[in-house]
Amino acid sequence: MCYIESDIEKCFEIDGVPIMDVMCDIIIPIYNAYEDLVLCVESVYKYTDLKTNRLVLINDNSTDPRIKEYLDSQKKENVIVIHNEVNNGFSKNINTGMSLSETNDVLLLNSDTIVTFNWLEKIKNCAYREKQIGTVTPLSNNATLCSVPNFCEENTLPEDMSLEKTAETVERVSLKKYPEISVAHGFCMYIKREVINAIGMFDAATFQRGYGEENDFCNRAIQVGYRHVMCDDTYILHTGTKSFLSKEKEEYIREHDRILRERYPQLMHANDVHVRDNPNRCVSDNLKPYFAMGENRKNILYVLQSDFKQGADDNVGGTQLHVKHLTQKMKDKYNVFVAARDRDYLNLTFYHRDKEFSWRFFIGRKPDYYTFNDARIRNAFENIILGFNIEMVHIHHLCTLSFDVVEIADELGVPVLFTLHDYFMICPSEKLLDERHIYISKENDTENVWTKYLEKEKNIYNKIDYIKIWRVKCHHILRACDKLILPNESVKEIFTSYYSDLANKMEVIEHGYEFDRKKFDNVELSDKVVWKLEDKMAYGETYKFVGWAVYQSETKYKKNEIYLEITSNNSKAIIPTSKVSREDVKDKYGREDTGFEVLVPFRYLSEDFEVRAICVTDIGCFGAVDTLHIEKKSKNSYRKRLNVAFIGGINEEKGGKVIYEIIKGSGLDVNWFLFGKVGYDKLSGLIQKNYYWFGGYSNDDLPRLMEEFDVDLVCILSIWPETYSYTLSEAILCEKPVLVSDMGALGQRMGQFCQECCLPLDNLDKRIKEAIQNLMDNPTKLDRIKEEQSQLKVRTLDDMRLDYDELYMQMALADLNSTKTADYEYLYINSELGNGNTSEMKTDVDLRRYAEITNSATYRFVQRLSRSNFIGLRIAKKIIKKLMKIKY
Repeated sequence: MCYIESDIEKCFEIDGVPIMDVMCDIIIPIYNAYEDLVLCVESVYKYTDLKTNRLVLINDNSTDPRIKEYLDSQKKENVIVIHNEVNNGFSKNINTGMSLSETNDVLLLNSDTIVTFNWLEKIKNCAYREKQIGTVTPLSNNATLCSVPNFCEENTLPEDMSLEKTAETVERVSLKKYPEISVAHGFCMYIKREVINAIGMFDAATFQRGYGEENDFCNRAIQVGYRHVMCDDTYILHTGTKSFLSKEKEEYIREHDRILRERYPQLMHANDVHVRDNPNRCVSDNLKPYFAMGENRKNILYVLQSDFKQGADDNVGGTQLHVKHLTQKMKDKYNVFVAARDRDYLNLTFYHRDKEFSWRFFIGRKPDYYTFNDARIRNAFENIILGFNIEMVHIHHLCTLSFDVVEIADELGVPVLFTLHDYFMICPSEKLLDERHIYISKENDTENVWTKYLEKEKNIYNKIDYIKIWRVKCHHILRACDKLILPNESVKEIFTSYYSDLANKMEVIEHGYEFDRKKFDNVELSDKVVWKLEDKMAYGETYKFVGWAVYQSETKYKKNEIYLEITSNNSKAIIPTSKVSREDVKDKYGREDTGFEVLVPFRYLSEDFEVRAICVTDIGCFGAVDTLHIEKKSKNSYRKRLNVAFIGGINEEKGGKVIYEIIKGSGLDVNWFLFGKVGYDKLSGLIQKNYYWFGGYSNDDLPRLMEEFDVDLVCILSIWPETYSYTLSEAILCEKPVLVSDMGALGQRMGQFCQECCLPLDNLDKRIKEAIQNLMDNPTKLDRIKEEQSQLKVRTLDDMRLDYDELYMQMALADLNSTKTADYEYLYINSELGNGNTSEMKTDVDLRRYAEITNSATYRFVQRLSRSNFIGLRIAKKIIKKLMKIKY
């Protein structure tokens, strides 16, 4: 036969006959299993053109009388029914079907299958892509080498997804690689007639009852130059073998496998290697996230400036924590996708109940100046929205990205929510602090008030009316949003003062908060915990311990949180530590999250105690077998002073300068504690006998720290109008009295119940010292304040979830009907990078080159060409490979 490409018909032809007109005999061998048969035949009628193809139904002497009656009722044009007088076995039945024509291709189809839309057309197209292709096998839930999503397993249909939706998904997202397989699978096996003419039919004499006959046929075909391929854009349901008992099946497999290995030792070894290595892993890996999405769950995209995932850059902050909480609470009902910058990449994570799927898109370094539009970022978000059928976009921050995601969603008719976590959409100074760290209210926001800030902090030329341009663009983006969410009424007031026309879009939903209190009931003592206490230094009136600890395990784990267990004659406690990076320990043990520093609470210093390290990991909680003996410290001042704490990350915006002035010059007889990282140099360098800087901590450890260090009072002294303040929620949940600066959400939340605890910003350090002295002079006042503040309730995460769930349900979630389609190969390649698999793209250089190509006009043209037809696909891949100069 000659293979001719037709520019007019845009399809392959065989001797001038279009592929779709190539006659194919669909052969279904039947032995009982009546219900399966009916479903199979009905699906063939529904999805197959029987004017250009024939259906051959061969009843192999079924014992169920319904079979003959049903088959006789099916006789019509191009439907051939054959009844065997005796049971001939699978191979003879197939040969009978093959013998009905000398020219027709054949397709073997099990009676326990259900075919899907356009199945035969796609399989034919696949078969005639190349002359050397001899057989084609589609994807299925149960087809060994062609099983998806789990290779060589008997899968079920994806949860919450119909067969029709599964097949549609496979066709839509397929990489269309049509990869080679070592052997075809007889459940649905397309065979070109020329192969039968070349090597003959099945070896029915040897493989009478089935199991191995298609392997034998395929091996013979390989030996004369044919290839077997997977049709990776077609999905057929295969419910499993119903004809033989499992014991009988095992016997046939064992005997026939022996025969095959004697006949084809090299090819059977190649098949073993194929099963071992799964060289077509990309097919199933590509499908897994789409299968997990189901059919009836809504797809929501959260967008923020930095990822909250462990190991990501800048993963700690209020916005990140809020999105993490939302994700945790929403992922059981919705398909939650989270997109966030991580250095030069856009991380995308799909959270589905207890599963996670990751993608990593190269978007380049964050520019020195804010880029309102960026081609790479736009390309990534357009593919994300289209590829995952995103039905709602919920923006949380865009300061490291661009405005493209809102514009794309607006163009595609996807509703957009925007939670305003700070004032970035009013001013590049997201906390509304000028170059002197002075708050600029709307009343003081005059024409040139931001000029010096923009010049000093953002390098904006002072002759550009930048703030005007900024607000015009931000107003345009906010106006395109369907809803603007604000965490507190004070935030709504500020935004309304700038964008009064958007007030009807604004809705206040306060954040929820909860501690995930760690329990240490099941600490397993293990000699795999290696630890060292390197230093025990005097720190004020206590000790600071410095050291490292690691749990050695062959099983990989993500987190390594270190605690110290302190045991004395009178007490036992587990103390959180502050993490310290240790490159030296990493060199030996492969982890850098092994270092720690910790202050010893006063109460344990009056007697000797034992200390051991505990490592809390993803795979368990493990304590060191060995302990260290610590001798008691001289008599200390425990409980003779008021213990005052500052909590959370502290920089100048969070009151670092004010706190420094309070501690340095107070003269108050109190113990000052600071729990959190410090970004204000004077404060981090401060050394004072009654000042104890603990360092960073895990949020969930705060109640334990408050208890162990016996904190009496918390001060939260931000100098900008906070939009919510998680630290206030934490202090309230710890049941500690709080003094706050009277600004933004701090003042609004606290002022409802205890106005005297809200102190004006002017001379704040002096006011705080006076308030603390007043509390020391009137000890009962602290209890009264605590009682008043107990009225300030912190919403639970479920309270917050219910509000957002109701809001999401009110939104007219989009059903994308865009003529645009996603580049699924682009998505897959970035999923390989996101999951640490670099076989497709060997280096970051490859990814950057790929990113450049996918943003080019040439590439977009090639993509349109590839979607037009199979010839277009071949041409497109050649062009892309030349552009990339790598094989992928």
